[in-house]
Amino acid sequence: MDRFNPEDIERRYEFEVDDVDRLFARLRPAEPPVGLSLQVLAAVSARARRRRRIGAWMALASLVMIALFSFLAGQQLATSGSLLVLQSLVSNLDLVMEAPADAALAAIQLVPWAYAALVVVGLAAVGLAARMLFHPTSKLMLSRPQERS
Repeated sequence: MDRFNPEDIERRYEFEVDDVDRLFARLRPAEPPVGLSLQVLAAVSARARRRRRIGAWMALASLVMIALFSFLAGQQLATSGSLLVLQSLVSNLDLVMEAPADAALAAIQLVPWAYAALVVVGLAAVGLAARMLFHPTSKLMLSRPQERS
């Protein structure tokens, strides 16, 4: 059966065939422009290089951010005496067993949460940068596959 035979269209489709269907059955596929595949491959390659370069800079910046804020969090813990209190909580587990809520509250109050949050943001940025480095042609957002009807 020829694909473009307008007489076969009545046998292939269950619905009623009109003149528009017959005209569409006669259409031939359009020829792609000359060099289209080369243009597409060049665009994909340029996009992949650009995403790798952005991913490398993003990874470097986020690693510097992690190092900086980890250092600042350690400095704040050391200068405020919080590190000594946390160390005594860890070394004296009897105290923690006697009053776990108070020990947990003391530990929570001693942590510099602003710096800890910035370190977590830096870790997430490293993950995103790694994805950009190792999969430069994939999309960043997770998308649902489109359902075909």
